[in-house]
Amino acid sequence: MAGSTQDEANAPARSHLCFGLGGAVVALCFAILTVQTWRKWGDMLVDFGVQLYLPWKLSTGAVLYRDVSYLTGGPLSQYYHAWLFRVFGVSLLTIVVSNLVILFLLVALVCWCFYRISDAWTATMAGVALLLVFAFGHYTAYGIFNYVSPYSHELVHGLVLSIAVLWLLSRWLLEERILLALLAGLGTGLVLLTKPEVFLALTLAQAAALALFWRGKHKPVLLARSVLVMAGGAVLAPAAFFLYFMQQENFPQSLRSVLWAWTAVLTDGSANNNFYRWCLGLNAPAFHIKLILVETAGFAAIVGVYAALFRRKLDGWEGKALFVLAAISAVYLSHSFRWGQCGYCLPSLCLASLFLLVWQARKKERRQVQPFLLLWGVFSLALLAKLGVFPRVWHYGFVLAMPAFLDGVYLLLWQLPALLENCGGRAGYFRAVVSLGLLTGCVELRLDSQYIYDQRTALVGHGADRMLVFKPAFRPSGLTLGRVADWIETNTPPHCTLAVLPDGAMLNYLSRRTNPTGYLRWNPTEETVFGQDNMNRAFIRAQPDFIILIQLDADEYGIKPFGQDPRNGLELKQWIETHYRTVYKTGPPNVTVYERSSLVGAIDDA
Repeated sequence: MAGSTQDEANAPARSHLCFGLGGAVVALCFAILTVQTWRKWGDMLVDFGVQLYLPWKLSTGAVLYRDVSYLTGGPLSQYYHAWLFRVFGVSLLTIVVSNLVILFLLVALVCWCFYRISDAWTATMAGVALLLVFAFGHYTAYGIFNYVSPYSHELVHGLVLSIAVLWLLSRWLLEERILLALLAGLGTGLVLLTKPEVFLALTLAQAAALALFWRGKHKPVLLARSVLVMAGGAVLAPAAFFLYFMQQENFPQSLRSVLWAWTAVLTDGSANNNFYRWCLGLNAPAFHIKLILVETAGFAAIVGVYAALFRRKLDGWEGKALFVLAAISAVYLSHSFRWGQCGYCLPSLCLASLFLLVWQARKKERRQVQPFLLLWGVFSLALLAKLGVFPRVWHYGFVLAMPAFLDGVYLLLWQLPALLENCGGRAGYFRAVVSLGLLTGCVELRLDSQYIYDQRTALVGHGADRMLVFKPAFRPSGLTLGRVADWIETNTPPHCTLAVLPDGAMLNYLSRRTNPTGYLRWNPTEETVFGQDNMNRAFIRAQPDFIILIQLDADEYGIKPFGQDPRNGLELKQWIETHYRTVYKTGPPNVTVYERSSLVGAIDDA
């Protein structure tokens, strides 16, 4: 008995040691991925340039939404980056370092939270999966769906803040401390200033926390005080931004600026186009629902077979042989699966995890649900709903599907093994086999990303703004725009104005040329929200010194390219051709530089 007591006393120490070793593995993975992908993030053409141009202009005194339009999110991220630029200097490297620090904190928080509700191995797998599959993912020709150079920093910042709030709420449910409620409210207010879909998901998780408190604590006075404190904390950050905008604008405009992220959500028709229908899977709902059912059934069948194999505790060589065969089959099946298209079973995994959590809690005498996992599950499902019937780990799924994926890791490596152990099975064998399958899948996805990263060998930009773009044989736009940026710096006055159509604010940022029109992107969504006529008038009124027109397909929106369709800039293109002259051409894609003056002759660059 003495030896048993000593083992129990040493168990926490062994667990913390394992967590430390797992944390070292995750940190090593983080370092390796950072080195392998160094300067290979971002995109010269699509979206990411806006994430650099906006904070640069804000750092010089411009006011967001008044002087420069922005539809993607709220003011928090852009003003945070503007502050970074003021303190550490304007550069791509400044943003990258900040994002890497935030990513490191996110991974550490995720590992710690999962360790507290499971064990070191589950926490380590969660951290590794986050890094390999999501944080450094590069599954498309655009390097904007990762946590280092996201197309929207509001989405990533909102995710990180929300997970911190989930942890605070879970601690509040356990410890009943008002300070934790205040901090959770403060975090919620910050999330409100990022992305609506993240805020809505967090709000649902908060509602679940309040319901859980009401059901389990029976302390209405404490609950009322906590709700008031949360609400008070939630208004602090929005109020601070409102006071800032009030110094620049009137009351209605300031209120609009604080809540600007909701404009696209509340604007009729802003998402009524082919692109958003594709994002939600509504262009082919029957096809996607079929894949959800097929992938869920196949996954459940495989996991069920492994659970049945290890239902009994086989000793001796029979048990070891069965384990080896099962492990080999798990690696083979995982290697054969098309992980690039995975994600259809994520809603089912989240629902299964929540069901199992509630079912196990009801079996206990106290009937107390593990709070963090419940909140995580609600948050995961709410975020996943933004993907409609097309759940995926790539594209917008790099953030929206991440919590659901980790929820699945927890289900497979902790909840199901615990259930199997209670039935007298070999939970360790089952967990090892499933872990091998998951690791194989994560590595397969990482190899897919690495193949695309390996194509980024061409260097553009200068100094701390340098980045590696795709070689011309793979995707020539990055190198082409790099040449255009160099031409602008060499052949235009330093303080001239420049507008890039329909997208390409990276050229404004790299050349440090201001877009005087206030509109950085021209696409059906922005034209619907801001009004194409208003955008045309602002453009004609500003009369930029130089205009760059990039020939881009608009097939994803179901319309012709910019300047060839009345719904997409035809009137403006005709005005440009009347009042400007061509001074430079290059490609591919076809890029034309127009000048308002007549001082520079036409130049063609083959």
